[in-house]
Amino acid sequence: MRYSTPKRFPVIPQPASLLLLGGGMILLSHISRADDHSDDWQLATSVIVGTTVSGQHEVEGDSDFFKFTALANHYYRIETFGLLPAGTSDTVIILYEVSDQSLKKLAEDDQSGTETNASKILWVAPRTDTFYLEIFQFYSSVKAVSYKFVIQDRGIIQDDHGNHPDETATPLVVDSSPTVGNIETSGDVDFFYFITQQDRFYDIETFDLGLGSDTVIRLYSADGSVVIAEDDQSGRQVNASRIVWKATENKAYVRVSQFLSSGTGTYKVGVRDEGTALPVIPDGTPVAGNLSAAGEIEVYQFPAITGHSYRINLQTDNLYNRFKVTVLDRDGVIPLASNSFSEPNFWWIAPQTGIYFLVIREDVEGGDFDLSVSDEGLPPPQADLDGDGIVEHKDLLLFQSQWQKILQPR
Repeated sequence: MRYSTPKRFPVIPQPASLLLLGGGMILLSHISRADDHSDDWQLATSVIVGTTVSGQHEVEGDSDFFKFTALANHYYRIETFGLLPAGTSDTVIILYEVSDQSLKKLAEDDQSGTETNASKILWVAPRTDTFYLEIFQFYSSVKAVSYKFVIQDRGIIQDDHGNHPDETATPLVVDSSPTVGNIETSGDVDFFYFITQQDRFYDIETFDLGLGSDTVIRLYSADGSVVIAEDDQSGRQVNASRIVWKATENKAYVRVSQFLSSGTGTYKVGVRDEGTALPVIPDGTPVAGNLSAAGEIEVYQFPAITGHSYRINLQTDNLYNRFKVTVLDRDGVIPLASNSFSEPNFWWIAPQTGIYFLVIREDVEGGDFDLSVSDEGLPPPQADLDGDGIVEHKDLLLFQSQWQKILQPR
């Protein structure tokens, strides 16, 4: 793992040398090894895709530029290898396009190569054009090292789902079989949409992730312009994602991507209609519920008053159950509080008056439960008046002093 970015500094020219010939004096530049590839992108070495190219970084801060022709929509793998001396040579590669007579970075990598300290970029060419590649050492002080690299054309990759929240997005059928997806190349995203009914809760989830897949899902508004929610690790499977959301429009878009921009992998995505939230009266009266299978959810709603403390209690007779209780804000999206893994009961103070939601979830086997919410009113005043983390005699004296000021006649 890298803990800093590469440090690159201009190479300071060495002093000129004088050579005495036949009584005359000739000025010579500093004698050094010739640079095999230019540091200037406009003098970049042309390379042929599929051909292995060798390079050296002869001096500190050396950088080598190359150029190649890429074909539109073709998938390219660019990778360094054969680094010598092993353990010293440590390449970084940057891919560029030319924009307004200058370079614009498209991708960069340090450590993704197959070999130790080698680099790799996976990339789809947006058009047929000339693109530029820069290779340099991660540590600018390294010199007299060598490397090899190759640019491989993997052909046209068929994208299974559209990359934008528009007519190219794939429809998801609510409460139907999940849809299979594949992030085929680095930076690829897949867009889906589904039809909703207002005020009903929907459960969007990825699962059955392929080897190395690590999904992130993002929920968009009906016109695709507003990000409503995003999740990385809430799914039932390791590295899967999940969002529970109360619909406010009749349509929503879902974007699936990989956590790492260079990541690829397969997944499945599905949407379930969880219906409207069931009411709970915040007077401590229990409401019986059941999750028929592991990973299912139930959604409840209750009224809360600003500043009041609420005790949220969930009871079950199954010692193996691990119920997760989450308080969602009044928008039915943002999580505000949740219980710990081992204890389903907790206290929560309402930030504002309104209707809040509770999502009940159990990922082991589902099961029966009793849920209750109790309004405990305004919480007692803070007893640790001096803020030292200990309720002690000093706090009592401060409390007495404050009340004496209040009771003093005016």
